[in-house]
Amino acid sequence: VSLLWSMLTVYMMRSLCLILAYEVVALRESGHFANLKTSAYPRSSLSILTWNVENFGSNSLASKEDYVHKQLNSIYLQQKPEIFVLQEVESCRSIERFYRTKDYGCVTSTVSKTREQKTPMVLGNVVLYSQAHFRATNENRAMEEGIDHLPDQITPLSGRSLRNHWKEECEFWRAYRDCRSIMDDMQRPTTVLLTLRSDTGLWKEEVMDAFSSGVRIVDVHLFSGVRQKLTDEGRRKRRKFQMRSLLAMVTDWNRDMERVPTTIYAGDFNTRGSLELRDITAAAEDYGLKLWCPANHEKDDRYGGSCSRTKSTHQTSGDSFLDNFVVDLQPERGLAGSRAKAEVLKQPTNAQQRSDHEPFLLTFLPAVKNLKAPASWPTLSTLSSLGKKSDDLKPVNLPEVQNFQPLVGGRYMGKVKFWNQKAKIPFGFITSDSLGNDIYFNQSGFAKNQRVAFTFEDNEGTAIAIKVESYE
Repeated sequence: VSLLWSMLTVYMMRSLCLILAYEVVALRESGHFANLKTSAYPRSSLSILTWNVENFGSNSLASKEDYVHKQLNSIYLQQKPEIFVLQEVESCRSIERFYRTKDYGCVTSTVSKTREQKTPMVLGNVVLYSQAHFRATNENRAMEEGIDHLPDQITPLSGRSLRNHWKEECEFWRAYRDCRSIMDDMQRPTTVLLTLRSDTGLWKEEVMDAFSSGVRIVDVHLFSGVRQKLTDEGRRKRRKFQMRSLLAMVTDWNRDMERVPTTIYAGDFNTRGSLELRDITAAAEDYGLKLWCPANHEKDDRYGGSCSRTKSTHQTSGDSFLDNFVVDLQPERGLAGSRAKAEVLKQPTNAQQRSDHEPFLLTFLPAVKNLKAPASWPTLSTLSSLGKKSDDLKPVNLPEVQNFQPLVGGRYMGKVKFWNQKAKIPFGFITSDSLGNDIYFNQSGFAKNQRVAFTFEDNEGTAIAIKVESYE
């Protein structure tokens, strides 16, 4: 009896372990464990993923639905982006199975179900955001407030309105819609204003500082026109006008806001060539905007730069650069000195239901800005290179300059100026060598007990850190 009882006990324990194992697998696949894993530490970065899922809605095959959810789950488990910006998804209901198990909020499409039923391709876009990390407001503001007033607003810097531009440019795509109405060529995108939650302890201070006024997401899907009898120039012109209308819309929203958020335009810009994004975003100058294209790494700017001189480097659909990110740098100092890294996430090559766009991930790495002054500062005798010609300069290592290192990822991308506090003009500056290790002086002007500020600037002259101290 004792032996039988022991054998029965062992059998029951093994059965219980097998049941628990199956439950663990089920929970892991549903994503429940992922939340526990990632909620325990504050983030020092903010990640956004954009993906044109391609024609996914209520009429999609079951195999397409399974594929999309499998890919979203895989991206979530491996990358855990705080924000998903998706195109060609009919509504939140289409991906409900994914986002509800991950504690994401969903901002649904602005395209009506009636219109979707009349078109062969899905037109909708949706945005997912981590509810543990953000509070959401102003969802789909263009639908709530309308955009009918925008066409005739005069842009102060250009003295022209959207309607002026449209009348000139719509001739290039007249064969598509015959220039019937400007409203046909303006978009009402899926948008949301996300405020970083400070009550959960999930963000590091530098991220909270960088996005202190919030993050506005604009889900972009510009005109493709590949199935229309238009010239390439006509397609580009219509995309450019659509982008101009989005910039006008956001500028109008910002006008009445006490705290202007950082706006991130993410999605499918349908820009075929590597230089087309420059042209698409050129209208920013008319609105006094400084646009940053952080995903576009350039030879002279390893962290991406101004969209006005950008070159796309990430092919997201075959040999085309269709998907991207454009950031409106407001507030002006919010993301100053920050870095970003971008990665195209490849889908399984043999998947029958794969999209013709690859998922595109962007991660913001905000600068650490609360720099503390060093315990000791160099005396004038340390600054032995002052007053010498550039050719005679020798490297001088200054420990306190290392405090700027977090701002530029270990390299000095610009210059550090010395400012006289009273005169408010620069009277000397130092620059780094190509490795960013040694600092060179090339002007004189210091005096004892003079109060001096170090101002670190990026390559475009934007101050990103200031330190004030007296020399002995």
